[in-house]
Amino acid sequence: MDPCTQAILEFSQHPEDFYSYIGNSGKGLNELGDYNTCLKNDNSSYFMVNMYSSMLPPELSTFIGLCFSKTCSTKQITEFLPYVATRLNISELNGVDYYVRKSNGDEGGVTIDHSTYIIVVVLFFLLVAGFIHPLMNLLKKKDPKKRNDDPKMDLENISVATKDATITTQLLPENKKKNSKLEEFFKCFALDLNLKRLFSIREGPLDFFNGVRALSLLYVIFGHDYYLRAGMSKNPDYLLDFIRTPYFLIIGTAFYAVDVFFWLSGFFLAFVILDPATKKYLLFFLINQNLYFLFRYLKKPLTFAFAIFHRYCRIIPAYLVAIVIYWKVIVLTGSGPLWPNFVDRTADCEYMWRNILFVENLFSMWGDMHYCFGWGWYLSNDFQLFVISLFLIFIYAQNPNFGIFFLKLKN
Repeated sequence: MDPCTQAILEFSQHPEDFYSYIGNSGKGLNELGDYNTCLKNDNSSYFMVNMYSSMLPPELSTFIGLCFSKTCSTKQITEFLPYVATRLNISELNGVDYYVRKSNGDEGGVTIDHSTYIIVVVLFFLLVAGFIHPLMNLLKKKDPKKRNDDPKMDLENISVATKDATITTQLLPENKKKNSKLEEFFKCFALDLNLKRLFSIREGPLDFFNGVRALSLLYVIFGHDYYLRAGMSKNPDYLLDFIRTPYFLIIGTAFYAVDVFFWLSGFFLAFVILDPATKKYLLFFLINQNLYFLFRYLKKPLTFAFAIFHRYCRIIPAYLVAIVIYWKVIVLTGSGPLWPNFVDRTADCEYMWRNILFVENLFSMWGDMHYCFGWGWYLSNDFQLFVISLFLIFIYAQNPNFGIFFLKLKN
């Protein structure tokens, strides 16, 4: 008789002697039990039981945490689970399918490879680089010999008073020092300048759209937060009843609030691309903090190619940093019975090339649901719609009548 079967038999005969198993296991639906205390016992392991039932929507993942003998495998626990559940007075496991995961405290089996070290070093460099330029400026202010604003060195405006008038002379001193290339390089990463730029608000006639963005963002967060918490509800019966009420529309429609941002992107592109003064030429504005590009001849395909290339280069650096942090860094920071579920999702990052090309959402049409950085689908959709919009504008620039006809045909 194997040790696991023997442990189960002993547990069935004298359950009072196995209080650590009963006390550290969940007592009902979506109860995790005491994960840490269970693993402190050298003879026990923690088993996460994920349940699936045709009575519940597939989005509602229900689970129960079990603490049992370390000698048991996930296969053995799966076979004896109905019997063990009966002894633990857990009736929710009856009549459902389940998947069992065993945990010995390894938190999902995350391993640190060479790429992880490289990514951590690069991120540490970026963090340190953010403080180098402010430190250079601080040292300049303390050393008058290195200050560009020294009155003896920086005499840009000198007013010479005469009897008839005041003459202003512009002087550019020869000994005025310019910033070095190294200083200009670290200026790109300066934490103080970038934070100031990030939180600055540009005034304009469309300022009220900032409120639209803020409200839509809060609405999206509200819907997703409810969705995540509903998956851990201890009263799914009440949740199913609530879904059938009209009040749930407030929550259900929150997922479609993302469409507001698609509409805003299209609106701004259409708003700034037409030049009302001439109607012949098109004004193209790439939103990048005071960076304007005026293209007078949109009949040239190179103009659109450059616009697409510029938008790609503007998005991809920060996007890649977010992906590698999600893939290689965050997985090292968590723990607990639910943490392996998150670690499993990062395994799809072997398909990260789809994110880099902004095409990962297209593979779902063939049933391929491997999403690295799952919520990055929005960036892919937005980029694809941007390219399609430029294509339609190009057609309109070639022949306005044909462009209007093509738009009506699409609608």
